[in-house]
Amino acid sequence: MFERLEAIENRYEELNMRLADPSVVNDQEQYLKLMKEHSELTEIVEKFREHKKYKEALEDAKLMLDEKPDKELAEMIEAEIDDAREGIARTERELKILLMPKDPNDEKDVIVEIRAGAGGEEAALFAAVLGEKKQLCLRLYCLECIPITLKVRDGKRVLLIPTLQKSEDLRKSYLRLKVKVHTAA
Repeated sequence: MFERLEAIENRYEELNMRLADPSVVNDQEQYLKLMKEHSELTEIVEKFREHKKYKEALEDAKLMLDEKPDKELAEMIEAEIDDAREGIARTERELKILLMPKDPNDEKDVIVEIRAGAGGEEAALFAAVLGEKKQLCLRLYCLECIPITLKVRDGKRVLLIPTLQKSEDLRKSYLRLKVKVHTAA
């Protein structure tokens, strides 16, 4: 994983140099292509650099602890070591998520449809509550959602929740995994 991250960081630095080149700035098509790649790599590189800082802090703290400091200073160093280890573990988890391959459908808009099935008013109430919870969940993921209520022939309501991305780099792949049919027993 870290070899791949080093390669990504090298590519990021290369992109920075190419974007500073006036000939690239004059060619709009190439400039936009490089800027898109640059923006895709920015978050990964920033997280990788944060990870490296935590590793350096851990090594420095261990070296300081080897010098046999007094009790109070040793406790402070131990706290630094714990913070660095937590930071390393957190950034490794986040880097694994960031390195996951992107689905081409992640950048497209999504429409979530919630219907009241057989069960009359109770099923309609369940669908309405489920729709509200789904909207709340989407807002927590910084997705904009606009509910649309449609009426169908038999009088049942269908709640459609179109979700729109606020930023291009936000992934919506988790919605793929949420396709389920809910039934009341």
